[in-house]
Amino acid sequence: MKQIFWKTPAFFGAALLIAALSVFIVFSASQPSVAEDTATEASAAVAAPAEEPAEAAAVESEEAPLVDMIAATTERSLGDPNAPVTIIEYASMTCQHCSNFHKNTFNDVKKAYIDTGKVYWVFREFPLDRLALRASQAARCVTPSMYFNFVEVLFTSQERWTRDDDPMKALAKTARLAGLSQDAFDACIDNRDLEGHILQNMHTGQTQWKVKSTPTFVFNYGAESLSGAQSFEAMQKVIEGLLR
Repeated sequence: MKQIFWKTPAFFGAALLIAALSVFIVFSASQPSVAEDTATEASAAVAAPAEEPAEAAAVESEEAPLVDMIAATTERSLGDPNAPVTIIEYASMTCQHCSNFHKNTFNDVKKAYIDTGKVYWVFREFPLDRLALRASQAARCVTPSMYFNFVEVLFTSQERWTRDDDPMKALAKTARLAGLSQDAFDACIDNRDLEGHILQNMHTGQTQWKVKSTPTFVFNYGAESLSGAQSFEAMQKVIEGLLR
């Protein structure tokens, strides 16, 4: 009797083998290959921006402090610009006579004439040595509203910081009291434009008003002038004469 093939054991064996192969092929097709995973990860790594270490990023973003040249070169003055008398003081930060004037006379002049609207006071640096030039630069870099306070401190403590074993270090320490950090101080005294501005003011005083020593006081743009650590009475005499 002839046996039908699909009913034979061989047929069932073949059918099981084909079914197993089909399941394997379907399963394999549904899984990403190792090469695809690696390529995807590599693409993601290239596409994603590399994260910089926080410390390195902070160092790169940190910039040296800049000098605000507009603020630093603005005229330093006290009082009403429309006052009947204008006094331009030329002074050196290391000048002992300048220090004496500011300690003994200036505040009386300020109270009697500047604060009452009779005198407009302009202060211009006239550095007689390199240390005075650096002190002038530092003064120009403190907040403008603190300028005259800082100048007064420089004059009242002049003996201490000018005679220090390291006067630049002592100057920087004084500047820090006025809010100028060490980095800002260094940037300030290294600024050649600011140095040039101060020296130009000095040159103008020499050529225009014949300033030769400090302190020198120019009244009403050359109408009168005085040199030396003047007393209040000497300043008063000239001011009153110009007010008449």
